[in-house]
Amino acid sequence: MKPDPSLPRLYVEGLNDCRVICALMNELGMDLNEKNGPVIVEPKGSCLELLNKFSVTFKSAQSFGNPVGYVFDWDRPEDNRRCQLQERFRALGCELTDSDFAEDGIIKEVDGIIVGVWLMPNAAAYSGKLEDFLRAMIPSSDPIFPKSRAYVDDVASSVSPESRFRDIDREKADLHSWLAVQRNPGESYALAITSHLLTVDSPVARRFHTWFCRLYGLDDGREIERRCGN
Repeated sequence: MKPDPSLPRLYVEGLNDCRVICALMNELGMDLNEKNGPVIVEPKGSCLELLNKFSVTFKSAQSFGNPVGYVFDWDRPEDNRRCQLQERFRALGCELTDSDFAEDGIIKEVDGIIVGVWLMPNAAAYSGKLEDFLRAMIPSSDPIFPKSRAYVDDVASSVSPESRFRDIDREKADLHSWLAVQRNPGESYALAITSHLLTVDSPVARRFHTWFCRLYGLDDGREIERRCGN
């Protein structure tokens, strides 16, 4: 069954992003299904594809009068994600200023349509990706993470760069080594959220939830505060 084309969309790079976002929202009491809504979370396969289809996906949302959102990694400073996004918005007749790139995420009205952008991990000018976002959801008291990180440190220092993970993938290596030694080794990112290995009360998860709710008008943004006991 194909997703309802009239439902609003959140466009992401890959399946991991899609499943993590749905798991996070569901843990916070929002019944979010990637294919059934109330917001369809649609992976585009890559950052390049997400950028290339920016205008097309905006026009699709405009045809239904829906808000539309995008989640990008900001994993390589040389990609200059800020300039790429400013160019896309400018093509739609909207200027993004430096102050728009804040930790609360971007939400702008463009030609009558609400458009949102979240840059992983924390929506501001920080080089990172999904794994950096998830790393912030590991409890500070977790006894395993320092040991798994020390193992990755040892690998990084004792193996040639050609034989190990790229420096840009360090957080991914840390996260996967930590997941590999849990009671259920190697759980997916989404399962790590639903099994509460990753906690939803981190500041970055709070901000993402609030951004999502504001963008799609689904909630006043306070549900996470109630569930976290604040």
